[in-house]
Amino acid sequence: MGNAAGRVWWIMVVGQLALPVQANDAFAEVAGGSITLVPTAAVVMEDEDLLLSLNEVDVRYVFHNTSDVDVTHTIAFPMPDKRTLSGFYGHSPGAFHAFSVEVDGRLLPATRVIRAYRIPPDTRAEQGRGEDITDLLHTLGLSDDDIVAFADASVESIPDHRAKSRRKLSAVLPRLKKAGLIEDDLTFQHDGPKSKPQVEHVEHVANIVLATTWTWEATFPARARVSVRHRYRPHWGSYQHATFEPRFCPDPGLNAAMERRSAKRAVVPSFSALAYVLSSGALWHGPIRRFHLVVRKPTAESVLSTCFDGALTKINATDFEFTATDYTPRGDILIGVVR
Repeated sequence: MGNAAGRVWWIMVVGQLALPVQANDAFAEVAGGSITLVPTAAVVMEDEDLLLSLNEVDVRYVFHNTSDVDVTHTIAFPMPDKRTLSGFYGHSPGAFHAFSVEVDGRLLPATRVIRAYRIPPDTRAEQGRGEDITDLLHTLGLSDDDIVAFADASVESIPDHRAKSRRKLSAVLPRLKKAGLIEDDLTFQHDGPKSKPQVEHVEHVANIVLATTWTWEATFPARARVSVRHRYRPHWGSYQHATFEPRFCPDPGLNAAMERRSAKRAVVPSFSALAYVLSSGALWHGPIRRFHLVVRKPTAESVLSTCFDGALTKINATDFEFTATDYTPRGDILIGVVR
């Protein structure tokens, strides 16, 4: 196992919203199409229970307004940035739509805010954003739903229930290509060992970073506690690699075991990667009084490595947990899974 962490943010709304990997709630300021998360001195996060798996993220909080006045704010929950380069295959398309929020057991409507960015010039970078291109895509006649469809799949493989988005994106392909926002994903055909490979099929893949944030209005009554729960299907990516990369913080000996496993199976392992933003939890008043994390792998045979600022303990065949009091997150969580 490695290290790990995650959180929620508040938002003070002043206009229109925007933002980035799965996260904790926070207050935020919204201006000029972007979100700035800001600390709050009134509300304490007393309890957080977080379950992370490839199938579901389920997080429950208890907040305490320690002031003598009611506090009403827009709350922001930033999702993980979604990077769309060919060769890195995303899963759970539409996950950004499957988000629910409950406050004291009552389901509340949430608003999705998306922004799109260029991938930084150094495409080896696994984080970071380039120029904000949301307005550029809007000027091409693309809606937020079209941009999400663009990030979910190649233009040609956008499913029929999003046929309108597929048609609109197909119509502006030359302009997207000219703007450097499309990458050709080529499939080659070989007629023989000495023949020159011929391009058999071309698909057009977005070359962008998609940032999604969910927001909603909430009131925290004076001197009262409020329970909040979020659930959603996370987006996760998969790729092939012989061993866990350093960013997954593998324990000593884990990669050696992975190499032996690969040699035995004569196949390069397929990794799944899931991220969660914990660091926003530090924006609440004081530390998180009690923090409990469970990381669940798909099967008992799956291999797991988690990078975060705490030590996980195995509690059963698939689950690992971390519990802390007066916890201040100093980083985020990255999970790598080999099935």
